[in-house]
Amino acid sequence: PDTAAASSQWAKNLTALRLRDPELASALDGLDDGDLPKLEPTRSGAVTVARDNAAGRAVYLHSRYDPAAEARKWADHHTEEDKFCYIVGGFALGYHIKALLETLPENIIVVALDPDLQMLRLALDRLDFSAELARQQLAIVAQPTLHDLRPLEQPARVLLRPDVAHRGDDEAGRSRAVGAGRQVAHGNEA
Repeated sequence: PDTAAASSQWAKNLTALRLRDPELASALDGLDDGDLPKLEPTRSGAVTVARDNAAGRAVYLHSRYDPAAEARKWADHHTEEDKFCYIVGGFALGYHIKALLETLPENIIVVALDPDLQMLRLALDRLDFSAELARQQLAIVAQPTLHDLRPLEQPARVLLRPDVAHRGDDEAGRSRAVGAGRQVAHGNEA
């Protein structure tokens, strides 16, 4: 993976994130690069990452062949015309978040929830979310608590990535409590 490109993406994303959420930006910037999960190349030339589940088995968070194509299919399957906000559980490397943002009009908001600061840092190293952060189309809720989620009880569309729901760790348990790893659609009453 091209570290110069990652450094450039990180700098752009960090600048935009500092304006929206200085506390999260500082937490991500303070992470030691040596502690970040190891990226693995895919057949398409993109990268993926594996995390161990509760059973100690590696689970890839994205396709080992073409994560961007996988993300586009996911986004196409989960978009609806009458929704004003999408809440996504799990950021991983951000391919699905980027694909969703590219599919939606700019006035639609995406709220991404993820308990894993290391994965958020890797995602912001790899993909450019600076424009979406700057225009407030993307909100990132890191290490969410039930208190953080209370304002999100308004009608929206909740999308939980199946890989997060099936990881079998504590974070996946919290995700299952929200939506059992499936999409949950609420009516748009705005």
